[in-house]
Amino acid sequence: MTVTETCTTAGALKRLSDEGASVRLDGLSPGGYARARARLAAVEQLGISSDDARQVEERGSTTFEAAWQDLLGAVAESLDNKGVDPR
Repeated sequence: MTVTETCTTAGALKRLSDEGASVRLDGLSPGGYARARARLAAVEQLGISSDDARQVEERGSTTFEAAWQDLLGAVAESLDNKGVDPR
């Protein structure tokens, strides 16, 4: 497994699955949707539309993902240059 595969979410989940670990999705517990709707309503009462909040979140996620991939690439390159096996 490469450094990038190990460090990405998909790689981490695959590793957990390969090792027999189960993943809990606590966010899907009963009442989760009601709490989420109440929080969105509270944000909208402050004058922030859910569409605006989603756009900011998407931009932040995209920016973070690009920076994360850059970091993973730099780490992988550094390890390769030093002859380090990431396993």
